[in-house]
Amino acid sequence: MIQKKLTIFVTLFLFLFVWQYPSFTKCGDSPCQQEANSERRIEYGENNQSIKVYETEELVFKYHIDDFQKWAEEEWETLFPEPPSFGDILTVHPEELTFFEKSAALSPGNEQLAFSLHRYFAASFMTFTGIVDLSTKKTDLVAAENMGSISDIMWSPKGTHIAYTLHTGRARGDYLSVDNVEKMEKKFTLSEEDIADVLQPDKEYFMPHFNNLQWTKDNERLNFTTRAPSDGNDKKVLWSVNRKGNDVTIESREVKEKE
Repeated sequence: MIQKKLTIFVTLFLFLFVWQYPSFTKCGDSPCQQEANSERRIEYGENNQSIKVYETEELVFKYHIDDFQKWAEEEWETLFPEPPSFGDILTVHPEELTFFEKSAALSPGNEQLAFSLHRYFAASFMTFTGIVDLSTKKTDLVAAENMGSISDIMWSPKGTHIAYTLHTGRARGDYLSVDNVEKMEKKFTLSEEDIADVLQPDKEYFMPHFNNLQWTKDNERLNFTTRAPSDGNDKKVLWSVNRKGNDVTIESREVKEKE
């Protein structure tokens, strides 16, 4: 009788313990839903020389510019058989990329971090985009340079592509670019020439101001806005483009800019 009561007591105690402290339980072979949905945030170290990923208040990942440069020194010539350069004036080397831009973004599954770095010369930016794995620190770089600086990177829902706008000395949002991060290759870059004929065929000078990037849920198209043909700055044109960059479509004209 005593043994039966003791068994009931122990069973009840364990039930209450697990109910009170669910973090001690496991959901199959993966963390529980509460852990899977935990938010992560990105911060930057001094002089933007490191990118830090926090989960609540805990530092879970740190990537220093030294980590990138050590990797790049070994891989640079393979990635760029012809070194990237500002014409015949200046050749860009990895040791000259000394800080990260404030563009870093976590992949949809929080498993990878997209980042960018640039070299500045004569009022021009040459920017490179890369990916680092949060578990292994394995790094890779898209073997293509961009002209302009990057402020925000937008992952596609399935984590296969990244999109971003490029800001130049002429204007913000001067270009829009998409990379395939599964193959680590440049897919396309849109410029004023790709949309000017549709919007303002009678005007030679046009600054598109690519902005408001948003992937569709099916991972197939990227929505974005540009300036409208009218002289007013409060109206925009809503576009979409497929992942290959060969189908640019106007979705709506004269879209009111969000306040």
